[in-house]
Amino acid sequence: DDKIKLTPRVKDLREIFFSRDLSVCPERAVLITKSSQETEGQPMVVRRAKALDKILSEMTIYVKDGDLLVGNMASVPRGAPVFPEFAVDWIENELNGDPYFFDKRPGDAYQITEEVKETLLRDVIPYWKGKTHEDRVKSLLPEETRVACKEVRAIDEDWVMVSGDGHTIPDYQKVIRIGLEGVIEQAQRKLDSLDISDPDDLQKRPFLEAVIIANKAVLKFAARYAAKLEEMAAAEKDTQRKAELEEMARICKTVPAKPATTFYEAVQSMFFVNIPIQLESNGHSISFGRVDQYL
Repeated sequence: DDKIKLTPRVKDLREIFFSRDLSVCPERAVLITKSSQETEGQPMVVRRAKALDKILSEMTIYVKDGDLLVGNMASVPRGAPVFPEFAVDWIENELNGDPYFFDKRPGDAYQITEEVKETLLRDVIPYWKGKTHEDRVKSLLPEETRVACKEVRAIDEDWVMVSGDGHTIPDYQKVIRIGLEGVIEQAQRKLDSLDISDPDDLQKRPFLEAVIIANKAVLKFAARYAAKLEEMAAAEKDTQRKAELEEMARICKTVPAKPATTFYEAVQSMFFVNIPIQLESNGHSISFGRVDQYL
């Protein structure tokens, strides 16, 4: 709509977005592979929490010129993280040009360097062969389901095997109200109250431990941005941008650990919930829900 006039800041951020090609980022795939190798034999829910911790602790973070909110999912803008725990066969196929090379797709072409290809083929895909979510689902499906999908094409089960489904709205309101430290405290109280002689209670232990690990990982993620923003603010010469960076650093030190006290803090807190969920599950449609109500 030509009647809508973008501010210079939004116009510049829009230009950064559209001036970059889509690309494949291997960071997440490498980190979850390393974590999974380190945690074999542990309860799956704990392994997934520890994998998220490793990803959020070691992935590249950045702040673009003009940003007022922080949080990224890949090492560069418009980079796509890879989720090998769901499926690797299709990735290997496309790396070999079946049905297309990533950068030759007729739609949604992704640039990919030879170094990234080598990393995925050498360090990631071999480990996940036979261990993916797709492998497990296929091993459990009856033959008639495979026929209905692959030969009759009456159903399509592939898309729910190779990614998280999404279509969820996390409880942002709870995080805004009590902060992730409050969530961690709730989980810790429940964990401390378990009777380990009760088999039902014993089964709850890995889940509660995973809740604590995953939420602490998000706090570390926010702390990394706070430190980066302070470093950027110290080097910034423009007084207006310096003040923005200092305020962003303050907010990242506050949320999502603590309850949000301003609209700005609440929106940043929402981002710090939404992005890790997407990095953990590869789910599309991780919605922000009725923001008009809970903000």
